[in-house]
Formats: sequence, structure tokens, C-alpha cells
Amino acid sequence: MAAPKQETNRETHRDQPTTQATKTHAESPVTDRMPIEPVLEERLQFEQLLSEISSDFVRGDLELINELISAALGRISALLGSDVTTFLQVDQQTGKLRHTHQWVTSDLSFEMDFTNADFDIYESAPWVVRELTKGEPIVVSCTDDFPKQAAKERLIAQSAGIKSIAWVPVSVAGTVVACIVFNSLQREVAWSQDLVQRLRILGEIFANALRRGLSEQLLNNQLVFERLLSELSGIFIALPVAEIDDSINDALRAVGEFMAVDRVFVDQFSDDKREFRLTHMWTAAGVPRDDFAFEMVLSEYTPWYTKT
Repeated sequence: MAAPKQETNRETHRDQPTTQATKTHAESPVTDRMPIEPVLEERLQFEQLLSEISSDFVRGDLELINELISAALGRISALLGSDVTTFLQVDQQTGKLRHTHQWVTSDLSFEMDFTNADFDIYESAPWVVRELTKGEPIVVSCTDDFPKQAAKERLIAQSAGIKSIAWVPVSVAGTVVACIVFNSLQREVAWSQDLVQRLRILGEIFANALRRGLSEQLLNNQLVFERLLSELSGIFIALPVAEIDDSINDALRAVGEFMAVDRVFVDQFSDDKREFRLTHMWTAAGVPRDDFAFEMVLSEYTPWYTKT
């Protein structure tokens, strides 16, 4: 007589149930295979949701795209049983992954904000970062399944009350550019590898929309800046000498406000390039202005400045 099947409190999602605790580590208990009809129905729901989300991102500026990502995280989380879902992007300046979006179900209170600038995934989850940079998804159905080298990750998950986690990296030309993270706090969930692989499509939708939105924003900024330069150039044509200084200050203000900086200044150099002096400066509201002190700082601490 066959032995009775063991019960498990883990919820299995989509297609074949996963037995993978992490990408390459200990397996979790095997769950019953889901009946074929519910599996096909859930896959259909998933594909339909992806289609709807994709159509939402056809057009839209960068601000709208960010709102759409937050909304899409909520919709996909409800389908997958995720209580806290985050999206990470590679920062254009630092080249590092950082959390940019976070969705939390209304069913529970979750105080941790991964998008907080103080949260550094490289410091808090070094093992995860190393695995993600390889471009492979990581699924942890139970925090006990974290490997020994993921001690920090296990501690964070346990302290936050997270029971199951799935990291889904998104790669472009072999380089990881983003990642979606699903967290279950109310129960253990065994997300199948087939599902996790298909979730890459969602990440690609986000990443492509953001890249397109950023490109459009950069193009628009370039056009606006060129228009500004054209207007400023026209002002200085045949400008009376008595109005030059005031017009320069106005131009510095216009450029500073466009670039969202605190200070813009003009230095005039001597003919022999040995000396320079601060002739014009604009500072944003609330920024202290001390022309002499600023000029002395440049002279003392940046001697190379006069040699450029």
C-alpha cells in the first residue's frame, strides 16, 4: 500500500510546483501537482495580465511610467500571492542596483522601505547581488533554505517577517539592468521556475519603458536647452555695454534653474593665464553667497583650475 502524501503549508503557484529552495541549494518539500485546468486558467490569467500591462506602457512620459510600474506591481502581486513587491534598477551614475519602486498589500503593515536611500543592497544582501549579477533568478521558499553564505539575507528576511522570496533579474545584452523581488509574509510560497522565467517579461516591459521614457526626457531636455541657448544668444547680439553684466547674471540664473544646480559662476582669466577673478555669480534661493570666500577657496584648493 502506498504511503499517504504529506501535507505542506506552502502554496505552489503556476505550472509545475518548484522544489528549488534557492538557485543551487537545498530543495524544499515537494508539493502536489496542480490539476491541469486550474494551471491553464492561471497561466491564461497571467498572460492576459502581461498583455494589459504591456499595452499600458505603449506611451507615456517618465513620471507616468513610474506610476504605471507601481500600479503593475500591485496587479501582478495580487495574482502571485506576493505581499511586498519591489523593483530595482541599475543607477545610471553609479552602475549599481537600487530600489526605485515598492508595493505593499493593504492587508498588512510593513514598515521597511527598501527604496529608502539609506538601504544599500550591496551592503545588506551581498550574496543576492553576487547571484543576480550572473543573470539567474533566485527562489527561496523558506528562510531556512538560505545557504550559509547568505546569513545577512536570512537575518533581514526573518526580521522583516518575510517567509518566501523570489528575485527575478532582467538582463539586456547579457548585463543585468533591473530586478523584480516578490516577498510573501503571510505564508510560504513555492513559485515555480517556469513562472519566474516568464516574470522576466514583466521586468523587460518595465526596463524598456523606462529606457524609452528616459531617452524621450533627455531628448526633450536637449531641445529645451538648445532653445534656451538660442534665446540667450539673441539677447547678447548688439547688447549695450551698460546692460552686459545684468544680462550675464540673468543668463546664469536661467541656466542654473534649468540644470537644477545651486550655483553658477563666471571667472575671467588674465592674458597670461596666471590669475583669475570671479566676475559673475548666481546662487539659488537659500544658498549663501560669498564671492570673495568662494574665489579664495578656488585659488587655494584648486590650483589646477588656472592651468586648464
